[in-house]
Amino acid sequence: AYLRRLWNFWWKRRSAWESLVMTGDAWSLAGLRPQNHPVRRLAAAAALFCSSKSLYKRFRAMDACPPEKWISTMISTLMETAGDPYWERRLSLSGPPQTRRVSLIGAERAAAIVCNVMVPLMAATGRLKPGSAGIQNHLPAAHDDGVVRRTASALFGRDHNPRLYRTGLRQQGLLQISHDFCENDRSACRACTLPSALAAIRG
Repeated sequence: AYLRRLWNFWWKRRSAWESLVMTGDAWSLAGLRPQNHPVRRLAAAAALFCSSKSLYKRFRAMDACPPEKWISTMISTLMETAGDPYWERRLSLSGPPQTRRVSLIGAERAAAIVCNVMVPLMAATGRLKPGSAGIQNHLPAAHDDGVVRRTASALFGRDHNPRLYRTGLRQQGLLQISHDFCENDRSACRACTLPSALAAIRG
């Protein structure tokens, strides 16, 4: 029934969009977990942006929520909006039903969207409150991020205490440092410009 609905929608629009269909060799699937297949990601995006309940309106309606409640509610909202009976039991369009539920957007992915999309959107639109009560100080931490760990090791040494970056905000800071300074540095830290940048900020 699900595939029939998709086909009934697609065939009427096929002539207008068929030239933009991606070819099989455009997909890079090597080493990809089945849960992260691009088709599942497209299904998740469609669920978020084409839901009968506007995700943006729900997002705007929560501006007055306390930070911790805002974050937990947004994570739940993303997971709920992307919920789909078909995809929660399948890893591909034609694959067999799974015995265990496989969410299109799980809690970890939803938390990443909150940190990397929703909160920056609030900052860009002037709705992010500064100070200790702000949402940015309650960002959920990622369970395992190799970039964060590598950047922390470069800054603090291999034997550093991981508690230094146990909060989401500090992890975001390390990601920003990696993006601004580490990704373009080919000197193995010898010519890193971060110290001079910090000195300039301090005046």
